Amino acid sequence: MVEDLDGTLDAHSRDDLTRMPAREAAVRHFEDELAGYRSPRDWWRTATLPDGEPVGFVGYVNFERAINMTWH
Repeated sequence: MVEDLDGTLDAHSRDDLTRMPAREAAVRHFEDELAGYRSPRDWWRTATLPDGEPVGFVGYVNFERAINMTWH
């Protein structure tokens, strides 16, 4: 996840990076949000540009009857 934060397009993650190192932001993000997701981890993906450069993290969250995509 640390590599995903470098160059991320997500505004919340970019704001986090102005206040803390990428590793700390990744750990906090995982512990505060992603660890609570009940979706299978194999649904999670690294979002990349066409050249393969990582730019974010995509996960799917099941909120009762709807599945939503989160982008970080």
